[in-house]
Amino acid sequence: MSEARGNRPPLRWLQMVAVILIMLVLVLNQVWIKKVNKELLAVETVVVEKQDLEASILATGSIRVEKQHDYIAKQTTKVKEVKKEAGAHVATGDLLLLLDNSQALMNLGKAESLLAIQELEYRQAITNKSQLVKKLTEARKNLERLRKLYEMGSVSQEEFDLAEKEVTDAEAQAVAIDLKALETHMNKQRQAIKSARGALTETVITSPFEGSVLQVGVKAGQTVTAGMLLVSVGKLSSMEVECSIGAMAALNIKDGQTVEIDGGQAGEGIIVGHVAGRAPLKELDPDDPEAEAKVILKIGIDEKKEALKPGLDVNVKIPLEKRIDALVVPKEAIVERNGKNVVFVYQDGVAQIREVQIGYRNDTYQEITAGVSSGELVITAPLDVLQDQTKVKLYDKSK
Repeated sequence: MSEARGNRPPLRWLQMVAVILIMLVLVLNQVWIKKVNKELLAVETVVVEKQDLEASILATGSIRVEKQHDYIAKQTTKVKEVKKEAGAHVATGDLLLLLDNSQALMNLGKAESLLAIQELEYRQAITNKSQLVKKLTEARKNLERLRKLYEMGSVSQEEFDLAEKEVTDAEAQAVAIDLKALETHMNKQRQAIKSARGALTETVITSPFEGSVLQVGVKAGQTVTAGMLLVSVGKLSSMEVECSIGAMAALNIKDGQTVEIDGGQAGEGIIVGHVAGRAPLKELDPDDPEAEAKVILKIGIDEKKEALKPGLDVNVKIPLEKRIDALVVPKEAIVERNGKNVVFVYQDGVAQIREVQIGYRNDTYQEITAGVSSGELVITAPLDVLQDQTKVKLYDKSK
């Protein structure tokens, strides 16, 4: 018995071995944990919380004038003289610019000359036809007289045939003079003259109403082609902003509602306006199944600023109602998956997908009306690689 005891390892040595094994397991476990953590996707999160949310609709629009007329070149011509420059105030009928009228005058002269010739030919045709009708009447009378004499044997066959031919020839000549066809040609030529006079008139560009010259698109001596803008006139007293917004968002907007217009490009800061009306829905693109119906919103400008000009692009903000204690998350935390609005909630190292119902939003936050609770962590980035139940770790902001 004493010899068997002597061959056993000392208890102290066994304890040391056990301690070493435990320490080795702990070290290996830490190494494994670090490796796993290193491979896990790091995510950024925010806490779902309640706060007052002032919702608004943001859009980009362009300043328009309610009444505007653009003169567009209809054919290739040359600008003779520019009478009014952009910004000039004009009255109805004021001369804006002159186009080269030499071709228009030549065309009018040709058209009028051709009509004069046609009218002369028409008058001559009437005279000729009148003479032929008289001649035909006499020839028929002569034919009837010779017919009786021929039946009595007093005239020869040759004399009778000659009289008959005289009637036939006169009838053919009378029919050949088609007065209706000549009248049709003259009427067409009168229309050509009317068109030529209109073309001549169009070389003199005048203001159709009292207003301001918005834009002059040409210079004196410049050759222009069909479709080019010559000059534009509008009423600056009736400027408004036109912008396009989604039809669903437009349901929350009321006519007369206050609008903030950012006139930064014009150096005017924030300008007050109001919702003046809306145009019919735009047609949807048939090639885009996800196309959203749009509404053209018209916004009146309450503060008249000299720097605001038609064509200037501006940003508009349409405030909606204020939500008290709304449950909100940053807008970027919400993504669309399979046609539904979802967020990813961080819970015990896992990204859980949640469908949510959304309400109002502003520039930064989106209201959540159902799907998450206050105090939960929602993931804000990265979202494009996340799937439901993806294992993740919290991003260490200290690094």
